[in-house]
Amino acid sequence: MSLLSWNCRGLKNLSSQNLGFISSIASTNSIDCIFLSETKCQVSCLEPFFSKLGFQGCKGFDADGTKGGLFLCWSRSIVVSMISTSKNHVCCSIKDVTGFIYYVAFVYGSPVFADRSEIWDNLTIIMDNNKGKWLLMGDFNQVENNNQKLGGSLVLKGATQFLDWKLTNHLLDIPYHGVNYTWTNNRSNSAAIYERLDKAFCNSDWKDNYPDADVWNLPIQLSDHSPLVLHLHKQSEGKRKRPYRLDAWSLHHPEVCEIIKREWEESPEGSPALSKEKFRIRLETFEVGASGLSRITK
Repeated sequence: MSLLSWNCRGLKNLSSQNLGFISSIASTNSIDCIFLSETKCQVSCLEPFFSKLGFQGCKGFDADGTKGGLFLCWSRSIVVSMISTSKNHVCCSIKDVTGFIYYVAFVYGSPVFADRSEIWDNLTIIMDNNKGKWLLMGDFNQVENNNQKLGGSLVLKGATQFLDWKLTNHLLDIPYHGVNYTWTNNRSNSAAIYERLDKAFCNSDWKDNYPDADVWNLPIQLSDHSPLVLHLHKQSEGKRKRPYRLDAWSLHHPEVCEIIKREWEESPEGSPALSKEKFRIRLETFEVGASGLSRITK
C-alpha cells in the first residue's frame, strides 16, 4: 500500500499538467490514497477526474476563492472513515487490505507562523480523542532544524514549539529517500532558499505494524513542493540505517553533556524506538536554539 501527498499549488484548470503528473505518479507507485493541498478549487470539481482513475471515494475542504483547498481520495482496496476536516487538515481512519486499522492526519500547515500553534493544538486534541495508531503526513510548513534549510535567514520561527509538539504526541520521523529539500522559493543564486517542509510522522504503535515504511521525496516539478510517496511495505535492501549523528561542535557545550547524562540515567518509558527519538529531538532542540551554529559547521 502507498500514499501520495503533494502541495500542488492549484488544480482549478482541469486540463492542468498537474493532473496528468498526479495520474502518472499514482499509476507508477500503485497509490491507494492521494492527498492534495492548495488545490485552489472545490472538492466537487476534482471528484470526476479521480473517479475515472479508479478512486472511489473523496473528501476534503473547499478553497476560499483562490486560497487553500484540500482534497483526499482513495481506492477501492481500502476503507476510509472520516473524523474531521478543516482548512488545515483531513483526519480519517484507514482499514487496509489486511484488515489493519489506523488513523491518519493529512496536514497543511499554515504559511503564517502565528497560526501554526493552533493547528498543532487541534491535531493534539484529535489524537487524544482517538487513541491508537497514528500516521501524519503532508506539508507542515515548518522547518525543525538548520539541516532542513539551505539559504535565507538562520532564524527558524516555530521550530522549538514544533519539536515540543512532536515530543508531547510521541511522534517518530518516518525515514525518507530522494531530495533533501521539498520546497523552493524558485529564485536563483544567493536569493535561493530550499527547505524540507513536507514530511511524515507516526507514533510507535503505528511503527510496530509498519517497521519498514519509508517516504520518497520526489523531485520538485510543476509546483514549488515535492510530491511525497509513502510506501508502507518497503522491500529489504540489506542496508543498515544510518544513526542520528550529533554535530561535533555540540560536544563542547555543557548543555549537551547534561542531556546525555540525564537520558542515560533515566529509566526508559515506552518502546526503545520512542526513547531514542525523544533523545534525538532533545538534542535537535538544543541545536536549534544554539544561534544557528549547527548550520555553520555543515
